[in-house]
Amino acid sequence: MSVINYFFEKHIDRCKKELEDFDNNKFKDVREDLKVGTRKQINEANNFFNSINAETYTDFEGFNKVIKNLNDELNRIMQFSANISSLVYVMPDMSIDDFYTYTDFISSFSYDKNKFNNTSERDIKNLKRLDKFLERADDDFELYKERGDLKAELGFYNEAIDDYKKALELNPNYDEAKQTLEEINKKPTNNNIKNNNTQNKESEKYYEEGVNYHQKGKWKEAVQSFDKAIELDDTKSKYYSARGRAKNGLRQYEEAKKDAERALALDKNNAESYLVFGNINLYLNKYFEAIKDYDKAIELDPNYSAAYTNRGAAKNDLGEHFEAIKDYDKAIELDPNDSYAYYNSGNAKYCLRQYEEAIKDYNKAIELDPNDSYAYNGRGNAKYGLGEHFEAIKDYDKAIELDPNDSYAYYNRGNAKRKLGQYEDALKDYKKALELDPNNDTARENIKNIQNQYGLR
Repeated sequence: MSVINYFFEKHIDRCKKELEDFDNNKFKDVREDLKVGTRKQINEANNFFNSINAETYTDFEGFNKVIKNLNDELNRIMQFSANISSLVYVMPDMSIDDFYTYTDFISSFSYDKNKFNNTSERDIKNLKRLDKFLERADDDFELYKERGDLKAELGFYNEAIDDYKKALELNPNYDEAKQTLEEINKKPTNNNIKNNNTQNKESEKYYEEGVNYHQKGKWKEAVQSFDKAIELDDTKSKYYSARGRAKNGLRQYEEAKKDAERALALDKNNAESYLVFGNINLYLNKYFEAIKDYDKAIELDPNYSAAYTNRGAAKNDLGEHFEAIKDYDKAIELDPNDSYAYYNSGNAKYCLRQYEEAIKDYNKAIELDPNDSYAYNGRGNAKYGLGEHFEAIKDYDKAIELDPNDSYAYYNRGNAKRKLGQYEDALKDYKKALELDPNNDTARENIKNIQNQYGLR
């Protein structure tokens, strides 16, 4: 299978999944008298995807024409659905036609054979880079081994075997190539890869499932999905690093470190592994070591937004707030939907007493993730800094609603109520904060002060 078709196959899988999501979640919004026409379009799209042999397909221009027709027809039907068109009126600067184009129901299914929309895009770029290197240095046995590793990770086993054999031809004592060749000979070759296609797709499905869980902060479920992916295929570096990152979320740092090390053993250019190391050091307050790890991750992948965000967090903890903001700005440039980057940017600006700017960042974080209790707490602090104590209390209330065990939110709300002279309520909040965090000495001191000064208990 060619590289283009390898990614086209994954593109088709993604299209089917998104169409299924549309069927499950958006179809219910269609007006009853339009459901038959919409169902017809969904079925036609599914039939079209199922008729394609992605391994040998070449008519990508024809594919995109069919997709455009399907998209136009679906938009035409949806235009008459009152359930959808009512949304136009909350966008006064947008015409109805523009709205349906903007909605892009399935136009994202178009395929660009020159752009690989897949997490392994970096591997393909590295593969092309190695091809060029070997054109100039065809006697470099280590380069053949490295290219073989990449081909194996992408599932091109026969081609990988050829590279390992070439490496051994150039250096018969290259034990690492011998060992890898023995291992890969146990894997399916291109001649029988179809028999193993189901297993490969299954492992990738669990990986993507784990990534989705991770994005929602469901670390335990993410680890379970990555476990299943690794059970099916223990040769993918990204499976291990992703599981390590999820274990970071569970604070299973020793296990996370092992996964990151395993990922690097499979792929020394795995940037996510260094993110895992950096997160561990960040948790241990080893900020300089963490920054070095994030630097390495960024060196390997200059477009790794999470590495910029976390490096910014380390710098912010060191008091380097302006430098931290630069990293957050870069992260947001790379991923405008990264709510965590906006939240952290708000924290840095709060530290600089740029309260109004901080509130803008917290607003954006909340817009992207309405269930982020920390963003509400942060915005409350910024409003408190501006003297807007009633508004701050509303944000602390929301933070507590989302996370009833957030001791900081109770403590901060206590401060705001104390400022307003609501000493009895402030005392309750301080006591709750101390109950949740017995090490909060400031809360304990505030309790004593209120009790002594106002005779409250």
